[in-house]
Amino acid sequence: MSLSEQWTLATGEEDGKKLIYRIRLAAPTFATKSSLPQLLVALWDFESVNEEQLPAPKEMERMTRLEDLLRAAIEEACQGFLAVIVTGKGLREWQWYVRDAKKTMEVLNKTLGSLEPFPVEFRFQEDPEWAIYGQFLDITSSDQGSVRPSWM
Repeated sequence: MSLSEQWTLATGEEDGKKLIYRIRLAAPTFATKSSLPQLLVALWDFESVNEEQLPAPKEMERMTRLEDLLRAAIEEACQGFLAVIVTGKGLREWQWYVRDAKKTMEVLNKTLGSLEPFPVEFRFQEDPEWAIYGQFLDITSSDQGSVRPSWM
């Protein structure tokens, strides 16, 4: 298994609530900073079912389905790659590095268009140096147990 197919987990805390980070250890071979300058953040608000404010099992299944669909569509088209997933405090956030907003939304609409709508919001921002991803990668190389990244 290549490094780009490997993930690690880290935990953090915000406002006394646990956050779980799933971080891809490396970008796929097709991905370069110059070719994927935009960060796409997909947000799914959910109702927490426990003290840790994590999703209910059925909702987690739908989140996994969405992630699998988007990952296949975006990565197989070499349009971008999934870098980080953050879960906690009633929110799941997927972070993708993509080529451009318009083309990515075309891929997303084609992929999701005929399905029951998912309660997700998409936001784009410029991050040509992959600075946010770099902060997560720094977590994986530190000896800190629980962390709270500075951008949260």
